[in-house]
Amino acid sequence: MSRGQIDHFMEVISGIESGGRDDPYSATHPTSGAHGRWQIMPSNWSPWAQAAGLSANAPQTPENQRTVARHRMLHYYDQYGSWPAVAVAWFAGPGRAQTWLNNPSAVEGITDANNYSVGQYVQRVQEGMGQPAETGTTMTTTSTDGQAASDMSPEDRAYDLYPNLSVWLDHEEIGPILLEAAEQGLSRERLQAKVWETDWWNETTEKIREWDQLRNTDPSEADRRVEMMSTEFWRLAVTEFGFTDLDPEDFGSLAEQALRNGWTEAEQRKAIKSHSDFVHLSDPEKQWESEQLLNPAELANRIEQNRATVTATAEALGLPVDTSQVYDIAVDFTRYGWNEAQLRERLVNAADWSDTDRLTGEAAKITHQLGEVSGDYLIRVSDNARKSWAKSILGGTESMDGFREYAKQHAKSRFPTMESAIDRGLSVQDWVEPYRQMAAQTLEINPDEVDFFDDEFSVLLDGSTDDKGERVPMSLAEAQRHMRQSDRWKGTEQARRRAEELSAGLTQAFGKVAT
Repeated sequence: MSRGQIDHFMEVISGIESGGRDDPYSATHPTSGAHGRWQIMPSNWSPWAQAAGLSANAPQTPENQRTVARHRMLHYYDQYGSWPAVAVAWFAGPGRAQTWLNNPSAVEGITDANNYSVGQYVQRVQEGMGQPAETGTTMTTTSTDGQAASDMSPEDRAYDLYPNLSVWLDHEEIGPILLEAAEQGLSRERLQAKVWETDWWNETTEKIREWDQLRNTDPSEADRRVEMMSTEFWRLAVTEFGFTDLDPEDFGSLAEQALRNGWTEAEQRKAIKSHSDFVHLSDPEKQWESEQLLNPAELANRIEQNRATVTATAEALGLPVDTSQVYDIAVDFTRYGWNEAQLRERLVNAADWSDTDRLTGEAAKITHQLGEVSGDYLIRVSDNARKSWAKSILGGTESMDGFREYAKQHAKSRFPTMESAIDRGLSVQDWVEPYRQMAAQTLEINPDEVDFFDDEFSVLLDGSTDDKGERVPMSLAEAQRHMRQSDRWKGTEQARRRAEELSAGLTQAFGKVAT
């Protein structure tokens, strides 16, 4: 299976991950928070988006989802040289993909929360790709079309054995090594070791090698990324630097350099600013440049004043931000003349979200509200998904109303019989209140102890079936009978009295048995 099958592979994976959804690009897993057509985890989106040439905060539009998924899948393919191995990396992580290449049986039995195994996932991918099973890294003696290795030219054999490196066959240093390895039938690992010793490998970065490979194997995709990056550079130049007399095409060569060298956001900003076509500066930058040369003391004073503003804003938002980052943010705040919304966005992205117990102020309030809303609608939201929502709400790209609507939609999907009630403004907790009171009264407990996330009580909400065989809530009478069959009910005062009444009735009916 060749690298050129990326589009087919993406369709197969999307069919497994989000197939059957009305809008797969909006699909979100209710527990992990994985989102979109290819179900990318929230913690992966920002680093993967940056690696694909987008910003860390790029919205998860259909186009951006495709760009990020395609880039990551090709990255895995270039690393492992096999689409089934890429499937393992996508399902179970890149570490297990490497293990699978060496010993498939060591990971094929690993399952996810739904008891779906690595082996089952790989099998579905292979069936979707129309390929037989592929395991390990053993070098075969025939080509993929059945041609005997002895009948193949060195170039064809190199293409067959090393699909992820064959693009370098014309390279003056790597080409001869590939041909020699193909003649000797070296494993991918031994070939890679030889490549690692070359000047080319040691004098280039991984980013450069990835980009050159993409430029050679999929030029249309490379052009598309350059076009997207050019547009993003143009947008930054207009909105942040005030250069309104330029077009996206003016940034083509700069975008190609940025993608090939894997520039950071700071490096991209610096390059845009120093671009030869830039003949105008924004007012804040003009002041910055002037004060750097003529009045550095005044510039330092303004940075200190803005540092106090940054610190106060972080505290008001309740975000833990490292002191060294506060200074860097104050510098950018001074240089670019950010408004309040831009400062909030930067602070949200710079904050340490690893321990939500450290959050205070607005951040803690929002995080708490997210928990309350998810509880109101009986949906489980992972810690990562909750952090992602909190960051988006604080940053202004989402709202609590948006999360509430998200919770409603998931609740209606889980409890179809409650749909009309939810549309009328009731929460799931409102709807189940009669069940809560009945359960509390039956079990002689405080209503607050009735937790419908607990299997003991959640069965009341889907433990019956309608005439179509669909799972539906029990009636209150059914629910009460179910509660009275539990071990907990047997210890209640009601159960004791009922036993006494039954005993008295039997005595009256049949007479007391002599002892």
